Amino acid sequence: MKKKISKIAAFIMAALIIFSSFSAFAATGYVNSTGSEASDIAVLDDSTYIVAGKDTTQNQKSEYTEIQYADETITSKCDVYATVAEGEKVYDPTNPDADENGFVDGSILVGVPTVLIMDAVADENGYYIAKAQGRVKGNITGATIINVVPEASFTMSQDGKDDITAIVTQDFTKFVVPTSDVTGADINKNVTPSFNDNAVFNVTVATNQATAGSWHGSFTYTISTSTAA
Repeated sequence: MKKKISKIAAFIMAALIIFSSFSAFAATGYVNSTGSEASDIAVLDDSTYIVAGKDTTQNQKSEYTEIQYADETITSKCDVYATVAEGEKVYDPTNPDADENGFVDGSILVGVPTVLIMDAVADENGYYIAKAQGRVKGNITGATIINVVPEASFTMSQDGKDDITAIVTQDFTKFVVPTSDVTGADINKNVTPSFNDNAVFNVTVATNQATAGSWHGSFTYTISTSTAA
């Protein structure tokens, strides 16, 4: 899967969260193939087989050949086909999020803050703070990691004063499905095809250097996908 990386500037000016779409898949008309099973090869009688595997995109299905063996050596070729759906919709009829035709939204959607306001009253430690929460969803495989990584720090400024530094912290920067084997303290294992209250991240922007006046700065988010090793 090709990575798509998007950077979103977050401006410290007005409180607003905008949800923006980042599809990690190319738009196609592919339909997931249905895998062959061991029971496919069960012989019901002398002429009938169970055939479960099919690939409607490539117009193929499970097939078997009867070979009568004598003394000569025989070779028999077996073709293998697979179509994995990708794009805006993924065929997954057993998924509770599927529509009436059995398709689930296949795009990755990441909600990130684009504008934040710092509290003008410092906390007990002398920091001026802005907080926000973002969400992640996507119909992804167990090996896929959605990365939502903010810059660690950035500069804020105002005319006539020296620049100051603000620090960005975030609890989760990697998101995977609940069944993923990926581990780590910064990994959130709650991604589903729909937004939920668990596949979220909390971000804090803080500085203890601000003085009287109007300050402004910006930082970027880098959103990308990667595959677990």
